[in-house]
Amino acid sequence: MRRNKLRRSQKHRCRDCGAYFSEGTGLIRTKLPSGTMADAMQMSMSYPATASSLAMNGLKVCAKTVCSIVRRCSGTLIEYCDLPQPAVSELWRTGEKLVGVIGGGTYLHGMMDDATRLILSVQLAARKAKDDVSLMYEAGAAWAGKIPHLPVSDGAPSFRVA
Repeated sequence: MRRNKLRRSQKHRCRDCGAYFSEGTGLIRTKLPSGTMADAMQMSMSYPATASSLAMNGLKVCAKTVCSIVRRCSGTLIEYCDLPQPAVSELWRTGEKLVGVIGGGTYLHGMMDDATRLILSVQLAARKAKDDVSLMYEAGAAWAGKIPHLPVSDGAPSFRVA
């Protein structure tokens, strides 16, 4: 067994070269659990706010540690984003939301896969019912590599036309 301050892990030996190794329990060169690392990456707050939020969950880290986590893991995330697209289902949901911007409101139309909850495509439009959102459907189909057989919407005229 391999022991350190936080845990014990099984040591293995390679039959070919005789080197010893142990299975990874998280990301390389860190003592923090991988779940904590993921939480720090997902929070859309400043580094000090993220550090204080993690402290409320029982893990005391400083803002500099959170910054180094994000820097270290961002390369891994970029590599992950270049992987092949996941398989999406036949049911895609569409909807719109009025988003307030300076000088008025704009409608954000979105398309999401029902099974994986992936956002397939989004489009901004000035009007809710009269704008053509077929470009959003085309972009979603191109990204997923297929056309949905069961598109679900709220029945807005723009979705019916597309």
